[in-house]
Amino acid sequence: MAEKYIHKDRLAVVVVGKAADFDKPLTSFGPVTTLNVSTPEPGTGKDAAPVASNPEGKALLAKIIGALGGEEKLHSVRAVQRKSSVLAKTPQGEMTLDVDAISVYPDQLWRKVHTPMGVMTMVATRSTALMAAPQGTQEMPSSQKQEMLKELKRDPIFVAQHADDPKFTFAAAGKAKVGEADASILDVNADGAQVRWFVEPQTGRILRSASQGVGMNGPAEQVLDYSDWKDFAGIQLASKAKVTRDGQDAGSTEVKEVEINPTVDPKLFQKPQ
Repeated sequence: MAEKYIHKDRLAVVVVGKAADFDKPLTSFGPVTTLNVSTPEPGTGKDAAPVASNPEGKALLAKIIGALGGEEKLHSVRAVQRKSSVLAKTPQGEMTLDVDAISVYPDQLWRKVHTPMGVMTMVATRSTALMAAPQGTQEMPSSQKQEMLKELKRDPIFVAQHADDPKFTFAAAGKAKVGEADASILDVNADGAQVRWFVEPQTGRILRSASQGVGMNGPAEQVLDYSDWKDFAGIQLASKAKVTRDGQDAGSTEVKEVEINPTVDPKLFQKPQ
């Protein structure tokens, strides 16, 4: 049996089958395994009804903003490029994927995934949604586009930039343990994209994010546990994350490089002729 990697939603999918069948459409393959290829930034929250902001939530958000680098520094960020290594655990075994991602606020996301079988590129903007692989380029379904744009809204830098936006709500929701650490829970609704953050109250660091994404088999809960905070041009970010999906160990991600406000070629986000 051979393996091939195909993009599905904002994930990579490993397809198991005969090498001769790799030019067939996705529906022709056998079992598939969904891989997370997100960089270690807080993910989504369960899409329950929005909760209004409360004073405790706004206070907790202020601590997060301070931990990330401060309001003035965060508002100067227009784009971020992250280069990461993703260790994906699948029923077929472990594999390492190199991911290069560029976020241009408020609504442009580009991601290139280097796999053992070739390179995949994903682009999502308000007007464009593309998936490109060695086999060619195709339009991304609307649901996948919207999920990628929601991912951008959940970026903690972007959320911090909208602390006073009435379309964003911040509600404290009690306490929890993250490992041995005590954490305060913050439910964020980022203009319709939801995320639950578990925050270390003393430092303002986000220790964990709870997520509700879309996988091959429907909704899938994702948890990211963060560690190894580093300074990237004045922005403090976790460089490592352990990934759990539906309660199962799904691997880990590690950010190798971060560039704040990189020079971005607009052609990256344009549909090829």
